[in-house]
Amino acid sequence: MPPTLTCPQCGSSNIVTYDFAKKICGAVGAFLGTVLSLSAAIAMSRRSPIPTPSHPVVLTGQAGEFLRLVVFGAATGYTAGLKLGQAIDENLIENFECMTCGCTFSKTDPDHIGI
Repeated sequence: MPPTLTCPQCGSSNIVTYDFAKKICGAVGAFLGTVLSLSAAIAMSRRSPIPTPSHPVVLTGQAGEFLRLVVFGAATGYTAGLKLGQAIDENLIENFECMTCGCTFSKTDPDHIGI
């Protein structure tokens, strides 16, 4: 059986997590991923040939590639941000709160794991 989180002050297992860093880093990562991939997509589109009326598929293909690149960049940035935020939440800030006594603590507090 995995260890459960317990309050270091009162011993209760009625614990909630806030995950502030995970939420913020995920949003910032998605934004930065979108901006960077949008910048790359614009730079790539400027180097591509200009579509002509006789080749409308070229425009559709470019638009699809453009959109795929931007969505991929946003998803990659979001995932990286979530991982960073999770590490911050678990190790650096007091992410847990006891609903019984109101004590806040982090996973690195020495008395938080009960057996």
